[in-house]
Parts: sequence; structure tokens; C-alpha cells
Amino acid sequence: MKYIFTEKGKKEVARFIKECEAFRRELLDAGKDTADNTNLPTEEGISEDIEEWIDGDGEYINGWGVTDNYDLVIHLQKGTDFEAV
Repeated sequence: MKYIFTEKGKKEVARFIKECEAFRRELLDAGKDTADNTNLPTEEGISEDIEEWIDGDGEYINGWGVTDNYDLVIHLQKGTDFEAV
């Protein structure tokens, strides 16, 4: 099943991606980690990932890597942040 973001969901995903970018810069600038094997999440990637990680309550909760050893978690709700098409 394919999912699309609501307007609220698009804003939440954009906020999450910016948070990932900022956290990555912070870690790399401080020399605390590398990002040799990690790509930052994208709106398309998150949308495609929902199908794999949505639970029975319609929640999508998953961690996305920001560097090789650190990640951040996003939590989205079906009906509020995304809809099935």
C-alpha cells in the first residue's frame, strides 16, 4: 500500500529532516562521528518506509541514521500525518 503525507505530515517530515541535518552537522563538526555509510532521510524515503513499519494502531515510529552511529526517531500517525492511497 502506498501512503501520502497530509499537510501536517509534510511539515513534520520537513522539520524532522532539518533536525537530522542539524544533528549531523553538530556531530561531524565536533568530530564525534563519521557519515561514510549513512544517507540522511528524505520525504520520499520516509513515505516508502511507512508500509514496512506501520503498526496495528496506525502509528509509524522508526529511527533514521544521521551519522554512522547516531540516529533520530520520527513518529507519525495515520489519519493525521499520512493517508493510504
